[in-house]
Parts: sequence; C-alpha cells; structure tokens
Amino acid sequence: LGLAALTALVAHYQVRRDRRLLYAIPPLLALWVNLHGGYAVGLAYLWMMTAFLAAEAYMTRQPDLLRRTVAPLAIAAGAATLATLANPYGPGAWRYAIDIAQLKSSSAGIVDEWNPTNIKMDAGLQWYVASTAMFAALAASTRRPRLAELLSAVALVAAGWSALRVSLMMGILLVPLTAGALR
Repeated sequence: LGLAALTALVAHYQVRRDRRLLYAIPPLLALWVNLHGGYAVGLAYLWMMTAFLAAEAYMTRQPDLLRRTVAPLAIAAGAATLATLANPYGPGAWRYAIDIAQLKSSSAGIVDEWNPTNIKMDAGLQWYVASTAMFAALAASTRRPRLAELLSAVALVAAGWSALRVSLMMGILLVPLTAGALR
C-alpha cells in the first residue's frame, strides 16, 4: 500500500508538477517505516526517480526542469529520508533493512521469495508479461518516451528479475510507466 501510494504521488507530480503532492511523501514514509520494512524500496524508488529526472534535465540541457521539477522532488526525498527516523529504532531501522538485504539466505536462494525471478514460475511469467507489456506500450506510444522513463523502465525490469519478492514490488512501479505510454 505504501509503495502504491508513493508511486501515485510521484507519477501525478511528474504529470501535474503540483508541489502540494510532494507534501504527503514525508508523512507517508514516517508511517510506512513503522509498519513494514518495504519502506526501503520506497526510499530507493524516490531517490532513483530524482536521479533519473536530474539526468534527463542535464542530458537534454533543460535547467528549468532541474529547478522546477527535480529540486522539489529532491527536497521531498530528503525530507522523506529524515522522516524514516521517526520510529522507535531511529537509524536502526535503516541498519535492519540493509542487514536483511545482505543476509546470505537472501542471496543464496534459501528463502524461496528471494530466489531469482524465473519465467517457469507463475509469478515469473506474470513479471515477464508485465515488463513486456510495459516495453511494448513505450514502443507503441505516439509520443517518444522521455529519458527518465527509459532509465526507470530498464532499472525496474532489471530489479524485478533479481528476486521473486522484488518483482512483485517492481510490478507496482511499472504501472505509471505503462499507463503513461498508453495515454
């Protein structure tokens, strides 16, 4: 739910450029960090989108995009990062998320949900269909995809293939890219 809400806020902000949408991000992350460790994926997504939009602004030589779009998103990402400290463990919540990601049981395939996504499994086949549909929608779109969209599409698909559990979360993040291309 946190990832879906964050994705909606970031996607709507990119379309509408309404900074008021960004005000909801730090409280969302403050709540999320107290409910589930997936907040780390949300933070990573938020900073990833900020970086990709900054790269697009730089590569396309659009300083206005950097100032009017990327800077407010970076401020919201910074505030959201600080908001994740509002939990009983403080920065310990960050250490916990990093420790879980580094567990040998995660990377060694001992825990099924951390196994690499495999097209022979139902979830892997669903991930293949979702990622293929997203790339097909980007390719068939009447407008040329922006650099930030292409970078995020490649990053999200690569992350989704890394682990079954991650593919489910990345599927949520593909929705705005697919919908934007179909629009």
